[in-house]
Amino acid sequence: MSTVTKIGLFPLNLILFPGSQLPLHIFESRYKRLIADVMTDDTVFGMNNIDSLHINPVGCTARVERVLRRYADGRLDIVVRGEQRYRINATFEDRKSYLTAEVEFFDDVDEDIDLELRNATIEMFNTMVKIVYASGVGPIDPAAPEDAIVSFHIGEKAGLAREKKQELLEMRSENERLTFLHGFISSYLPELKHKKRITEIVRNDGYLPRS
Repeated sequence: MSTVTKIGLFPLNLILFPGSQLPLHIFESRYKRLIADVMTDDTVFGMNNIDSLHINPVGCTARVERVLRRYADGRLDIVVRGEQRYRINATFEDRKSYLTAEVEFFDDVDEDIDLELRNATIEMFNTMVKIVYASGVGPIDPAAPEDAIVSFHIGEKAGLAREKKQELLEMRSENERLTFLHGFISSYLPELKHKKRITEIVRNDGYLPRS
């Protein structure tokens, strides 16, 4: 069941996934106000991928998890966590200095998870983690609950290009996302040990280690 609501927007040239943690440096006046508003109201704001001034309509809400530093001039270093996906129905430029939007939230379709596919994708991801990340990124426990969504965590750290991350964000099936990720990782995993450039691309992907 979808829900329509109005939220403030913080468009950036990156993708935020549900469950992901992202550090942000807030320095523009309009976004200082946005963060002040959501922290006062204990609510969320929206993050959408922006490219050549085009805002992708599908984004993810972000909640301020902690403030790392407050500067004398009002700038902030914060960490946000992704929560729900949504599609923008309409945007507004009203009395607020930042953009707001009417958004409609959506969830995955109901389906039985392909456990064989899930386990195979987790196994490949864990192999990649051992090769690429010396620390900071841990493997996924294969014994994680069967209804746990693991695809977004894998997609965050697997080295996907931004447009591919956007595709993953928009998919409404865990099986579809796992199929996509299984194919992507399997395409480079055999050569990963021998190609430093691929290792660097994957290592620089993602935002913060999962807590």
